[in-house]
Amino acid sequence: MNDFKLAGCRNETLLGYLKALGIFRIVALQADPDARASWDGATFVLHTRLEREALATFFLTAYCPTPIANPWNNGAGFDLEEGEGTKRDRAVVVIEQVRSTKSFRWNAYRRVLDFIFKEYVASGLRQKMITTGQKDEFIRTLRAQLPEEGLAWIDAVVGITQDDVIYPYLFGSGGNDGRLDFAVNFAERALDVVGDIPAIGAGEQLSASLEEEASVALTPGVAIGQFSARHAGGVNGSSGFDAGSLVNPWDYVFMIEGSLCFRSAAARQLESRVEGAARRARSVFPFAVRGIAGGYGSASTLEASRGEVWLPVWDGKIGYAGLTDLFRRGRLDLPSDGRSSVVRSAAIASEAAAAVVTMGAGLGLREFHRVAFVQRNGLAYTAATSGVVLVAGRSEPIVSYVSRAIADWVERIRWQGIAKSGDIAACLREFDEALFAIAGGREGGVPADQRLLIALAQLDFAVARKGPDYPSPLWYLDARIIEELPDKGVAHRLAAGLSSLGGSEQPMRVRLDLEHVAYDDGKRHLVYDRSRQPLLSPHIEDTLSAICARRARLVRENGADAWLRGTRCVATADIAEMLASNQQSALRKDLAQLLVAYSIIDAPRGSRTMADATNDMRLPAAYALMKVVVDHPAIRDPRIVAYLRARDHRRAIELATQRARMIVGLPARLRNIRGTHIEDPRWYASALLLPIERIASSYGPLLAAALVRAPESHETAHYLHTAFPDLATNKE
Repeated sequence: MNDFKLAGCRNETLLGYLKALGIFRIVALQADPDARASWDGATFVLHTRLEREALATFFLTAYCPTPIANPWNNGAGFDLEEGEGTKRDRAVVVIEQVRSTKSFRWNAYRRVLDFIFKEYVASGLRQKMITTGQKDEFIRTLRAQLPEEGLAWIDAVVGITQDDVIYPYLFGSGGNDGRLDFAVNFAERALDVVGDIPAIGAGEQLSASLEEEASVALTPGVAIGQFSARHAGGVNGSSGFDAGSLVNPWDYVFMIEGSLCFRSAAARQLESRVEGAARRARSVFPFAVRGIAGGYGSASTLEASRGEVWLPVWDGKIGYAGLTDLFRRGRLDLPSDGRSSVVRSAAIASEAAAAVVTMGAGLGLREFHRVAFVQRNGLAYTAATSGVVLVAGRSEPIVSYVSRAIADWVERIRWQGIAKSGDIAACLREFDEALFAIAGGREGGVPADQRLLIALAQLDFAVARKGPDYPSPLWYLDARIIEELPDKGVAHRLAAGLSSLGGSEQPMRVRLDLEHVAYDDGKRHLVYDRSRQPLLSPHIEDTLSAICARRARLVRENGADAWLRGTRCVATADIAEMLASNQQSALRKDLAQLLVAYSIIDAPRGSRTMADATNDMRLPAAYALMKVVVDHPAIRDPRIVAYLRARDHRRAIELATQRARMIVGLPARLRNIRGTHIEDPRWYASALLLPIERIASSYGPLLAAALVRAPESHETAHYLHTAFPDLATNKE
């Protein structure tokens, strides 16, 4: 095998990528069936038994162009003139030139064109079906009767389902981009370099196409359409005000040949995209999704987009059969949501990113190059490279948990009127950016996994503020997400503990304190509720102290301790770090974001303490005493929290001391904390909300900090049993 690294075929552009596929496809089908293809970084490598000179000779003397024709389009060379002397357009001339060729290289092309003229053009059936609005039916009939050689193009350029004929993003609106017909342009470029005999200069142009040489003359005035803005010319295309297009004809030929790898296939959509919609068949185009304005720096919500094509780059060498299978199965599937074994194909770019991260490695792929067809320069569309999404060697369980669970919910938001502008649009954009940050391996100030959760929660909260009737609020994410997050810092543990308040009791979850949602016990799901005032504030200490006050009051009124209990409990070492003055600024900022993010994550069933920080900080005596009192089932008093919120820490301390003296055996040993100064009482009230596991080893440090002299172990057990009869002595 000879290994040819082709510098003119790079996966960084759509043109370069399609050229690589085209060269490989032609060689494998017409010259060397054992040929292989691989990538060396961004450069295409062809592995073939042909020598370099033999490869060039094959293209110049033996390559047979694939039959490509668009008889369903006007201006594609099949329009008959009316009357003598009528001026024939360029397309008609080009098609006639192909039909007039003599070389064996055009045999298949001539057969396809002759069939179309005989069966549809000469009889007038084509014109009749097009002018009477039966274009789709014409395409169906043509697909059923066309010679085998013509099926590769028609299967790439249109998708035929039971109900529709659909046009993929890669081929404009059915093999044309406005008035530019790809089939006519391809035939003319192939005639330029092949014809009946190799054209003069075709060898130099071939070498330039393969090696990206700049010395050869390019063909002026050749439109390349949406495939390459670099070669399209136009405003600012040169040193002057305007420039014409310049194209190497071999580039265009290879590009169109390579695009034939993107053949569509009919697939059954096994689940409805909208609640109540009937299941229907749809056409799946390989690695094609609807575009979004996100994931790359130049994205704009004002930019119209036909959609996106994701170009797969694989590891190792692949044969043509393997490449065909890759594109035949070219679906970016989202994993099952856990409630069924059904998977579905991603429909939009953000879903595709989730699918790539979670399932793409199973296809042996390294990365995807994202290409968006965006409307720029008036009405013209052009292929814009939009970044790289990584696959191989990466494991992102967070995306696996999140992607399928929320994919349908996010898509409903995206295509509703409420997502067009304002906070919801901004949050949706941030969610997309966060997802692409994971998929692209980009690092930022906030860990990528947490950024994704923060963005999703902020989107959910923004929708709740709008209060639409549809869709319903996002349901809780899998509780295992918390354990999978790589960041195990103190802010993470504090937020995880706060988000678990209420445990499995849905009406008591802390999320309901933060946004305009409520739990409908009758229907067993979340609903938007604008009658309940959310306690979310720009300042985290105001938010948490307000929640603490509300829950302390509810516990006192109805005796339900679950309002202050959680299943992800916080270690006292983390509480001590929270209350340390030198940690407060950064910690408050992180905690404010993570509280919202983790509030949409489910709580685990059993209670346990999150791994504590490695520090030797001692709990402040004032906090320890107040926490013992607030958690005590008999002597708790919600006024302690109310005083702290009013910044009257002296009265809060005095009341806590009075209530603590009701615990048998403690009064004589309590610390005198009446003169203690608390810099920010609201922050102390926030810390009182943190759940502590109901075991002796968790409450022992509280007791030790509140007493003058740390009790012996047997004394601690006695005091704890007296103060909290339900406390377990050992973790069960």
